Amino acid sequence: MLSFHSISSFGKGAIRRFPSNVSDVKQRAARHFEDVLQCAIPAFEGLFPDSHDEVVRILLFRLAEWHALAKLRIHTDDSLDLLSRATRCL
Repeated sequence: MLSFHSISSFGKGAIRRFPSNVSDVKQRAARHFEDVLQCAIPAFEGLFPDSHDEVVRILLFRLAEWHALAKLRIHTDDSLDLLSRATRCL
């Protein structure tokens, strides 16, 4: 099982090192929550019984997909259509 703290940082301005207790973090910027979302799938792997693990992974992927589409600064008709579909999937 992989914890958030064991995930190393990478890239300048990309994912930063996680604190030892991610759930206890206070006053973090939005980028920290985005980093948690991006690393949640490997960190959550194996935490749940097999019957729930796949559902959790799909939910985390859908949340990350929705977040990536929602934060686009300029939308096209196609990107708005993808965002609408992603919202319905959630």
